[in-house]
Amino acid sequence: MDRYARQRLVASVAAEFQVTADTTYQELARQLGAVWTNRAQRRVAIRFTRLPHSHITGATALLADGSYLVICAASPRWYFRLQVLLHEFAHDLLGHEHITLDRGAGLQLLVPTLLPKMARFVAGRTTFTAAEEDEAETVADELFAVLTEDRVVSESTAPGLENLRRLRETLEH
Repeated sequence: MDRYARQRLVASVAAEFQVTADTTYQELARQLGAVWTNRAQRRVAIRFTRLPHSHITGATALLADGSYLVICAASPRWYFRLQVLLHEFAHDLLGHEHITLDRGAGLQLLVPTLLPKMARFVAGRTTFTAAEEDEAETVADELFAVLTEDRVVSESTAPGLENLRRLRETLEH
């Protein structure tokens, strides 16, 4: 995808979000689920969990009913969660193909902490080439920048207040 097509895609997707200067990263992550569901024309369920390997931060699995299950690392930083979710969403936006794995082997690799009842429904996992990963990361970075460019960053905020805000966002989730 060339730069101009990518810019049009990013602008089109960003227009589907309701963003104000005080929209939190957590609110953007919630909106992303709705935007993704609308664009994909299938249900998208987002779950945050501890992932087994530090290099794995997210994955998208196709469920037997045709919906997506998006697994995201349960970081205490909502901006990190948002970036991971945008990266997973970018794969879908770019039409990257999903590869189906054997249920048992794929589930052990993907999310060993997933509840067994839910895990039975997972039908596959996506694997991508380095070029596809780079392309998805570029789109995710550009979406992140557009969605967060009007955020007000206050240098005068006391460090304790920022920690309380993050704690509130985590507990609300």
